[in-house]
Amino acid sequence: MKPAAPLRLTVTPDQVGADSIRLTREQTHYASHVRRLRAGAPLLLLGRDGGQWEGRLSDDGTEAVELTASFPDQPTSGRLILAAALLRAHRWEWLLEKAVEVGADEIQPLLLEHNVAKPSDREASKIERWQRIIEAAAAQCGTRRMPTLAPPATLADWLKLRPEGSSLLFCDETSPLTPWPALAETTCLVIGPEGGLAPFERAALLAAGGRAVGLGPRILRAESAGMASLVIARALLDGRVTHGG
Repeated sequence: MKPAAPLRLTVTPDQVGADSIRLTREQTHYASHVRRLRAGAPLLLLGRDGGQWEGRLSDDGTEAVELTASFPDQPTSGRLILAAALLRAHRWEWLLEKAVEVGADEIQPLLLEHNVAKPSDREASKIERWQRIIEAAAAQCGTRRMPTLAPPATLADWLKLRPEGSSLLFCDETSPLTPWPALAETTCLVIGPEGGLAPFERAALLAAGGRAVGLGPRILRAESAGMASLVIARALLDGRVTHGG
C-alpha cells in the first residue's frame, strides 16, 4: 500500500527554531484529533517566507515538531508573478485559489483606475483572509512552496519594485491572438479590472517594457483572463509548450 502523503501545515517565522518547529494549539489539535495522526507521523511544513521543512510529530505530548530535513532553496522552472487588479470579493478569492493551483509564485493585488473593489478600513483582516485562502489552496494542490502575497499597491509603485530583467506581459482585449514571446526566468502577468486598463496604465506598462498579449476573440471576465494567462505562462516556463516568437 502506498504510504499516505504527509500532512501539510503552514508556519510563520516565529514558529521556526534551529532544529524544531512549534505548532500552534489549533495545528496540534487538527493533526492529533481531526486527522488522528500519531506520534512520529510525517509532516511537510511550508513557511510563508518560502521555507520548506520535513518533520515528525513529537512523541512527548508537546507542540514541537522535530525537523528531519530542510528545503529552503527548492529549484523551480521559472518564477511567475501575478499582478492583478482587485476584484469583487468572491471573484478575487476564486482567482487567488486558482492562481495557487496553477502555479503562481507571488500574487500582487493592484489598485487600478477602473477597480470596482477598493481598499477599506478592514484591509488588514482582508489580507489575512487572503493569506488563509492561499495556504488552504497550497495544501490542497500539494505544492512544496508557499506562494507569497504582497500588500496592495498602485501600478506605478509596483513597477518600481518589479524584479529586474523579468518579462512583463499584460492582457489586453484589443490585442490579436498571436504567439506569446519567449519568457524570462521571472515573468510578471498584469491583469486589469472589470472595466479594463486605463489608457495611461497601458502607456505605463509599455514604457516599462511590457508587451500586450491576447487570449482570443472572446471577452473574458478579469478572473477568467487571469486564470487563462497563468496556465499559458506556467506551461511556457515549465517547457510543456513552446513559444512562437
